Amino acid sequence: MSEHVFGILDLGGSEIALDASHLLEVTALPTTLTPRPLAPAWALGSFTLRGALIPTIDLGRLLGLDDSATARPAGDHVAVVGFRDGRFGLRIAHVRDVVTIAAHQLQTLGARRHSPDALIPGMFIHPDEQRPIHVLDLAALFELEGMLLSFDEAAVSHPSTDEVAALEMPPDRQRALIVAHGALRLAIDAAVVREVAECTTLAPPVTRAPGYLGNHCLRQETIPVFDPHALLGQRDPAPAPARLVVLEGPHGRIALGITHIERMIDYTLDMCRPLAADDTAVHAVRGLLSPRELTPALLFDHKVLLEQQALSGLADIHASLNRQARENRGERPWQRFAFLSYGAAGQYVTPLNQVDAVLPMPRRVTLLNGGGPFTGTFQHLERTVSLVDLRQLLGHGTEPSPRQVLVVSSGDSAVGFMIDEVRLIDYIDAPRDSLVIRWRGDARPGAPAIESSKRLVALGEGQRQRILAVLCLAHLASLLSHHEAPACDSRTLTEAAGS
Repeated sequence: MSEHVFGILDLGGSEIALDASHLLEVTALPTTLTPRPLAPAWALGSFTLRGALIPTIDLGRLLGLDDSATARPAGDHVAVVGFRDGRFGLRIAHVRDVVTIAAHQLQTLGARRHSPDALIPGMFIHPDEQRPIHVLDLAALFELEGMLLSFDEAAVSHPSTDEVAALEMPPDRQRALIVAHGALRLAIDAAVVREVAECTTLAPPVTRAPGYLGNHCLRQETIPVFDPHALLGQRDPAPAPARLVVLEGPHGRIALGITHIERMIDYTLDMCRPLAADDTAVHAVRGLLSPRELTPALLFDHKVLLEQQALSGLADIHASLNRQARENRGERPWQRFAFLSYGAAGQYVTPLNQVDAVLPMPRRVTLLNGGGPFTGTFQHLERTVSLVDLRQLLGHGTEPSPRQVLVVSSGDSAVGFMIDEVRLIDYIDAPRDSLVIRWRGDARPGAPAIESSKRLVALGEGQRQRILAVLCLAHLASLLSHHEAPACDSRTLTEAAGS
């Protein structure tokens, strides 16, 4: 059965669906964009994103869903869309959902060519919330005069929409991928989902283990595949898997065979009801996830699941075999580097593993008047967090008021760096030994703490090489707290950014 995966874009009160394969990433809407002469009213202008030009339009105004002419509110975003080997941006509030729709569920509206309705010639009924969603036709969109794409051959690959959207959640919320295997509905924490792949022919299993279906070859790497029915102790016949959800575990990768993907949801733990103690699946499942107005799904406890002896053993064996195969092919080991990108009166990145938490500005702060860099303290997870305005340390003003805090450990306490806002998590796949520090701020004796924590880093090789302005916040936090500062060199940055 043919299926389509759509991202549902919230335009600020209205919703439009777009083929998810075209969504490259979501980033914050810049405060200023460069206008284009003689452009239509719905063309907002262009901005640059990591060296790539992004011409951006206001889809709500174009479709007549918003007739305002005022500036866009802070907090709006841009969905970067790939089309015809180029890219452009759509102003949105956020990506609201990701759903899978069968081909027969798409309904044609019969719009005439060159009429406004030609932009949204189809629609479907949301599978869980039973409301109509219109589908945007990109080919029809680019028949309009005034539409532009940018073609930047130097542009690099971007993080996925799901990875970006995860940052927009409040700290107490998590994200799960809802999948189905026959009649079984499962929720998998998005933090361990590496990718979703088509399930082709599986190689026979190399040993007998509960639920072990065989091996799948994905980009020259062998991944053991498991049947979630069997892992949960169910004896009902399971359908043949059509897709694989690849999970990244502490011992290596494994995949779960499923029939289809349903959607991505945000949830809090109070939406998860524990199972009865005598339930056979209780050891691998956190509970029954029951978001409002949605069909319940079993939420896997991925920490327990990935530590099961059969899964962890096979993951470890195949990870070792894959490493050996790469060495035999003369390939260098690669690594996924993760950097947190944020605004602090300028754009900066920090290795993701240096940041313990991203929090909204705390409501209760004990003010300090000691004359040092710290302006106040607050409590977080039974630790005292000392607040400092990172923008001020960087030599900028303190207006507007900071919106978020990056919490970084420093000894037994922590430092909270006040910033404008987090933009995204930037994932970069590159050879593990390709991270090179081209300039370091502590090369000059007596450099201030903020300067000594700066690094100019080259990552990757050839046309895919990235140049990053890195702030080592763990190093800076220790210097501000008068603790011994950890090293901030190529080795420690490679470890801190590894994922």
